[in-house]
Amino acid sequence: MIKYSVVVPVFNSEDTLESLYDKTHEFFFSKGFDFEMVFVDDYSTDNSWRNIVSLHERHKNVQGIKLNKNAGQHHATSCGIKHALGDFIITIDDDLQVYPEEIDKLISTQYSTAADVVYGIYIKKKHSPLRNMGSILFGKIFKKYAETISKGSSFKLMKAEIARKSASHNIRHLYLDEIINWYTGNIATVDVEHHPRQHGKSGYNIFSLVFISLNYIVNYTVLPLKMMTYFGLISSIISAGFGLYFLFNKVFFGAALGFTAIIVAIFFSTSILLFCFGIIGEYIRRLFDMNQNKPIYHVDIHLK
Repeated sequence: MIKYSVVVPVFNSEDTLESLYDKTHEFFFSKGFDFEMVFVDDYSTDNSWRNIVSLHERHKNVQGIKLNKNAGQHHATSCGIKHALGDFIITIDDDLQVYPEEIDKLISTQYSTAADVVYGIYIKKKHSPLRNMGSILFGKIFKKYAETISKGSSFKLMKAEIARKSASHNIRHLYLDEIINWYTGNIATVDVEHHPRQHGKSGYNIFSLVFISLNYIVNYTVLPLKMMTYFGLISSIISAGFGLYFLFNKVFFGAALGFTAIIVAIFFSTSILLFCFGIIGEYIRRLFDMNQNKPIYHVDIHLK
């Protein structure tokens, strides 16, 4: 029986995979734990898959999975979880910004707390200030309008049962951290070190991060619907104020309502309606996508 499975979503990380495996093997060997590594190549355009094949050929405890199109980090992680064999599943990024030695903190915390899930929380993220600010804002939104804990990361340890239930959801915009909270509240955290990227660059730019964040907010929170309510209430108050103002002028001063005032009122109310219709249309589109039951990804090659 395998006790620990380490799932690694991979995208254009040919320079780090060998070192990532070696450091992970060194840690588990020092502890005397059986483990496997599941590398999921999310349609990389470099030599990542070739390196995964090489690792699989040289090490019996390496699984390699190649997706036939880019599905995104959470879907690649979900795919790896479905094929993992361990009693506990650990997810870690492919960029070596978290050293595998930090896994010891996850295991120790799970042992002492009996938690279903343990998140490694970065003491200080080695990202740009703008990206760090975005992460903080994103976390606050999900804490207030969804079920996700305020702090989380892609570096975590999960009991296999919880991990597989979370990975079973066939959702286009999959956000594993939110779904994990649907199945358990027994979650612990532990501080871990986060290091600067040594090779390559992140697969995310600021625009893709904003786009992904907006998709998660629409899919997993009620914030857009609450915004519709707030904007509707505010526009109603403002429109009523305009109406009372012009009615007051008409009654007491005999002033004409005026073309400009009417146009302003029409444009303001119309813009609010269009904004709300856009949000409703986005939800309808997502329901349409769900009913089509399109496959999110397809495993092209699986090296067991």
